[in-house]
Amino acid sequence: MARIGGDEFCIIFRNQSLDEVTQCLDKLLLAVLNYRFVYDDKLFFVGASIGVIEINASTQSAEALIKAADNACYKAKHLGRNRYFVFRENDSQMAIDDSENQVLHALHKALQHDGFELYSQAIMPLTVPQEEQGAHLQHYEILLRLNSKESGLISPGLFIPLAERHGLMNKVDLWVVDNTLKTLESNPAHIDNVGKVAINLSGITLGDEMALHKIAQRMQSTTVPAEKICFEITETTAVTNLNAAKHFISTLRDIGCSFALDDFGAGMSSFTYLKNLDVDYVKIDGSFVRNIVHDPIDHATVTAINNIAHSMGKQTVAEFVVDNATAEVLRKLKVDYGQGFALDKPKPLAHRVQWRVKLASA
Repeated sequence: MARIGGDEFCIIFRNQSLDEVTQCLDKLLLAVLNYRFVYDDKLFFVGASIGVIEINASTQSAEALIKAADNACYKAKHLGRNRYFVFRENDSQMAIDDSENQVLHALHKALQHDGFELYSQAIMPLTVPQEEQGAHLQHYEILLRLNSKESGLISPGLFIPLAERHGLMNKVDLWVVDNTLKTLESNPAHIDNVGKVAINLSGITLGDEMALHKIAQRMQSTTVPAEKICFEITETTAVTNLNAAKHFISTLRDIGCSFALDDFGAGMSSFTYLKNLDVDYVKIDGSFVRNIVHDPIDHATVTAINNIAHSMGKQTVAEFVVDNATAEVLRKLKVDYGQGFALDKPKPLAHRVQWRVKLASA
């Protein structure tokens, strides 16, 4: 038995059949499931997901074995955790897993060699007449793109979940924070035209004390005014560990940063948690906004979220503004900001910065 990662272990059963091994694993899983420990007056329990691979004459290398077992382990997690999954050489799922490994390789490479690219999408004020919007400070969200030489442009919908599964998301978040600040630092004329730059943070980062320390240090050392930076956290990740979220928010708010609660309304007890989170903006989940023109229930939901958020002194942002009709309904409801393809399409951050600088110096 050997430890091969933070929470990953490898066990080799020598001279045992697959049936004998799975019997051992049944006992092991039961023992793990029944284990309890107390820390800081709280009761904890643990679980395990196990990938099983048979060593035989067709085995090519130790590396191939570990890779297959790792894939099988994640398959066990997807099936519900606290179980094992046996790798079969003819398993069609492994073809998908192999492509995921390519993405994972690109992800590691991007973290080591700055292989990501920062994009941005405007968050437009809806309460300001369109002809006057150009005179207002810009508010935009930072988006991330991964461009691999081997795989081409990789969708965030693919590499973000992989980064979360493999415990890399805090490193990705730190890269985004650092490189966003570097871009802004090197363009001080652009900063003067910016109201807020929104940066997404994952649930992993939200519960990572070391990541919080690094972000706080970076914010204290930058020439970018802290009030220009708004960190976005999703409602579901915030409520998963409410105390950690409150600590994270209060630490960075003390420096001067603001916070937005993203995907608001998707949870079952959204308003209850909103009272307990010191955020400045509420981003209304796009699933309620997308069909607001035609769906009276979505219209009523957005109205309620907007009114309650305003009563708490928070500003609102509507996601997924897909057309002008949607934007017009949101304006009538007095939603503060809108974000979506009807208002602005994502573009490289460098293009936005350079365009703003050129505009300011014209």
